[in-house]
Amino acid sequence: MTEPKKPGHIPRQHRKAAEQYESQVLARIAPASEKGRKAEDARLRKVFAERMFKARHELNGWTQLHAAKMLGFSNSSPLAKIEMGESFARTLPGIAARVYRVSTG
Repeated sequence: MTEPKKPGHIPRQHRKAAEQYESQVLARIAPASEKGRKAEDARLRKVFAERMFKARHELNGWTQLHAAKMLGFSNSSPLAKIEMGESFARTLPGIAARVYRVSTG
């Protein structure tokens, strides 16, 4: 007597075909998802860069060097990269909001 099959059970002879199909589907989906994620990251870096510049320059009237020192950088180079959208640190929005006296929302 054979045991009853479990729900979702794939017979051995079909398992390899199912795995190949799954890998083909994932190969088509993954590059698009990765590309979309990178595009979204670039867009968010640009928005954050613009807001950092406005908060520093327009709201506070600070030089880049003064703001960099207030944010804990030793020179203005890291802040310049952030304001150009080339760099981003996950902890920066909270720190910058306190230093520039703005909200993160």
